[in-house]
Amino acid sequence: MQFKQAFVQRRVKRHRRPVEHSFEQLDAAVRASLGYVAGNDEERAIAEFGMALLEDESANAEAIETLTAWCKLARQTPAGQARVRGWASFKLPERVDHFDRVPAERVEVDGVERLQAQPSRRRARDGFSLTDYRMDSRHVQSEIHYCIYCHEHEGDFCSKGFPEKKTQPELGFKEDPLGVTLTGCPLEEKISEMHVLRRDGYNLAALAMVMVDNPMVPAPAIASATTA
Repeated sequence: MQFKQAFVQRRVKRHRRPVEHSFEQLDAAVRASLGYVAGNDEERAIAEFGMALLEDESANAEAIETLTAWCKLARQTPAGQARVRGWASFKLPERVDHFDRVPAERVEVDGVERLQAQPSRRRARDGFSLTDYRMDSRHVQSEIHYCIYCHEHEGDFCSKGFPEKKTQPELGFKEDPLGVTLTGCPLEEKISEMHVLRRDGYNLAALAMVMVDNPMVPAPAIASATTA
C-alpha cells in the first residue's frame, strides 16, 4: 500500500517527461533488478524494492526513474495493464457516471440493436453458486487504505451524511446527480474507526468497533458461509 501511494499514484502523477523505452524494455530492467524467479510474489517484491529505493533517493535516482516509468506504462499501455492485472497496488478508483452505471456496448443481433455487458466483465453462472469470489486480504487492505479516516477531524460523512456546507448544518445534506439525498450509512456504524484498526492489523478490535452500533454484523457473514 505504501508503494501504491508513493509510486503508482504520486510519482506517476508528477511524471511529465516522455518515456523513451517500451514497457517490455522497462519490465526487463525491473525483473533484472529483482533477480526474478518464476513463482515469486512479484507484486510484493516490486513494492519492497521500490520502497527500499526511496531510503536514499539521490543514490537511487536512476532506478527510481526506471520504476516510475514502469508504473506509468503499467497504468497506460495494454501490455502494462495485462502485466499487473489483478494487482491491488494498481487498482485505482474509476470515475462514476451516475447516468451510465453499468458498462455496456451496443450490438446488433438478427437486425435488432441491443445493449449487452462487455465480454471481459461477464461471469458464467453454473447453478446457484456465487460468481463473485470476494477479495483476498491484500485487496481488502487496499480498500481500507483508500479510506480517508475522517472521524479524526469530525468529517465522518460516510456515516453522518454529506452536508451542503460543513459549517452550516442548517443547509441540510447534498444530493447526488440522481437526486438522492446523501444522508450517510443507515446503520450508523463506526466505519472510519473500524478501518484504522483493520489497517493496523487489529482484526478483532475492528470487528468489535463496528459491532458497537450493530451487534448482529457477524450474522450475515455466518449465514453466507453456511449457505455456501
